[in-house]
Parts: sequence; C-alpha cells; structure tokens
Amino acid sequence: MATILTFPKRPERQDTDAALDAGPAHVGHPLTRKGQSSAPWAPLVESMARHRRDELEVGWLKENAELLGILNSTGHSRCDGGEAALAHLRPFVETAPRRLQFFPQYYRFILSICLDYEDLTGGATDTGSQLAHWIATRGLVCGELSDLQRAEAQHLLARRAVLLPDPGGQQAGLRSRLRRFASDTAGFAIPDRRRAYELTHVVFYLTDYGRRCAALPDTATQSLIHVGLWAYLDCDWDLVAEVCIALRYLGQPPPPLWEAALQRSLGAYRLLATPVVGADDYHAFFVGHWWRAVAAQGQAGQGAFADLTGWRGGPLSVRASQAAGLLAPLSLWLLQGGSARVDDALAHITTTMGQTAAAHLAETKHSSDHFARFWHHFCRQGEATAKAHVITARGQKHLHDERPRRSMQKGHPKGSP
Repeated sequence: MATILTFPKRPERQDTDAALDAGPAHVGHPLTRKGQSSAPWAPLVESMARHRRDELEVGWLKENAELLGILNSTGHSRCDGGEAALAHLRPFVETAPRRLQFFPQYYRFILSICLDYEDLTGGATDTGSQLAHWIATRGLVCGELSDLQRAEAQHLLARRAVLLPDPGGQQAGLRSRLRRFASDTAGFAIPDRRRAYELTHVVFYLTDYGRRCAALPDTATQSLIHVGLWAYLDCDWDLVAEVCIALRYLGQPPPPLWEAALQRSLGAYRLLATPVVGADDYHAFFVGHWWRAVAAQGQAGQGAFADLTGWRGGPLSVRASQAAGLLAPLSLWLLQGGSARVDDALAHITTTMGQTAAAHLAETKHSSDHFARFWHHFCRQGEATAKAHVITARGQKHLHDERPRRSMQKGHPKGSP
C-alpha cells in the first residue's frame, strides 16, 4: 500500500485500558469502562484507526473511510454511543483541515471520514462543512477525469448542501453518462472487476446509498444481474455482496441463492490478532456485514458488525477460506473453442473439476431467470473480424468482405490504379 510520506513510524500509543486488557485480542467482550462505548463495533473502529496501518498511508484513509461509510449508511447514530465509539478518530478529524491543505489529492477520503464521523456522532464538529466549501472553492472536483470520481465528489459535497456551479448543464450530462454506462448489459456479462465495482458505486452514489430513488433504467438492474452471475460463478462473495446491496438500493430483490451463499460466507472469516501484512480479506468481511445489515432492513441484532462481541480491538488481520471459482477454467475452455451450450460446459467441468464444481455451475444457472441472456454474451463466440465494418474517411460503413466501389476521381478514370 502506498505511503503518503515516509516519516518514521510513531511508537504504538499506550493507555490504561490497553494495559488492563491482558487477554487474547480475539476472545472475550469489549471493555465498557467509563468513557468507552458498548457498541459491538467500537473495538473494530479502534483496530482500524490505530493498529492496522499508519495514518500516513493511503490505505489507512481508504479502510477507515469504508468502515465509517458502512456504519453511517446502515443507520448507526449517536444513539449507539457513536462519539465514544469513534473517539480514536477524533484527533484525525480535528487535524483534517491541515491534512487536506497538504494532501488535496486525497480530498475524497478525508472529506468522507469527516462527514461520516459527524453524522455518527450527532454533529460533534463542523469540520465537514468547512472542508466541503474549501474543496468547492478550490475547484478540486474539476480536476477529476473520471465520471465516477466526479459523481462521488458531488455526492459528498451535497451532504453539506454544497452545490457546484453548473452553467453548461454538465452535471446533467454526467448523470446521463453514468446511466448509459450502467445500461451496457452485454458488456457487464464479460468479467471485468474494475468496471463491476464502478457499476455498483454508480448505484450507491445516485441512490445516496438507498435513501432516494435514482430513476435508473431497467437495463442497470440487468447489468447488475450479469455481474452477479459471473461473480457467483467465481465464488467472489465480496462482489456478490456489493451487487446484492446495489439491487436492494434499486428496490429489486436479489436472487435468494446468492443471499443464502452470502450468509454462509460470513462464517468463513477469521479475525486474527496479528499485524496485517500486505492484502487481506478485510474488504469482503466489511461488505458482507454491510449486505447483512441492508438485507435485515432494521431488524434488531442484524446491523453491520452487530455480532462482534468477542473482538477486543488491537492488531487485526482478516482471513477467509477461499473456494475454488469456475471463472478461470470456464473462460480458458471457451477461449480454446468450447461450446456455447451450457450442457457441454457442465460436462467439461464435471470431467475436469468434479461433481461439486459442476453442481455449482448448475446452481448458478438456476439462480436467475436472466442466465440464458448472460451466458450468450459471456461465451463470446466467433472472432473479432466476423461481420466487422470498415469505416472510411468519410464515415461510410461497409462490411469487411465488401469493397467500396471506387468513385471517379479527377485525372483517374474508374478502374485505374
């Protein structure tokens, strides 16, 4: 993970509570001494804020922004003891104006953390509003080349009623482009994780995380289903969870088989009281709990991270057992001339990977009524030259096997070289 500055790493902060917590960090119950929160997710906040990465790492900004975003979007508030639970992040929020001045390239992370902190603590500070106005007046959003990043920035600013000037109707054009992107149903049947996560985030921003109707076309739902099918095929529960959340934000019920698999997957994560080295499975763990809270629709005891009663805080790495997905073997088989018939694919997987893998492919097929349309695009039969068109300098299109007739040119009779 990139480091913003290579300052010497600060020594681990010690406090009385940490000294009193002599037991293993992965068992027992969170301490509830005076000044501490009884919220089950409070120790998780402490681990992410103090023990996983240094505040000068981009990864620290990303991970803490994601955690607070999930807590805020799933209805946690100061009623849950938010201010005490988030006490470890208050020093960051208090120094955020200086951080933003020095690191404007990370303005979306910094602003997101401050806004969610304020919402979760009932307005403990007014830093978020000040930062939002500073970002708008400095024109940082105008420096974004990505439509998705512009949409995220506008969504964050709008949370404090900061609207960017739009003399040319560019924001309407942005929304139109995002809707067109989300409507590429055939394109989303082809595995591309970067585009898949962009699709789910388009839904998150346009729906304000399920708080409003986005008026997205039905094709956006179809695109999400296509992504969900190949993600389910590959046992990518991180992406399946995001797809199911996005579908629910659009008011569409996800396939029951997908959500049943997500519920089972939550039992596969292990929280280890060890320093994180490189990448781990924290994001899938986060998103899985986010999905559960959204699917529970406010049921008691089903909020995000509601069952983390055994985690005490401290160093944290997250690991999960990895199931063997079918995306790579199926793609290789199709690339090398495999049939577009699902039955042939089932036979191939049975022969090469066994009955369990074949059963998973069959389960994927039966999980959605949209599978046939998905499979048609997923197989990508034929070659890139088939029925291709040649576009001339004048913009005229001709099939590749048709030769445009030569016209009479000055000084060159028809048929001459």
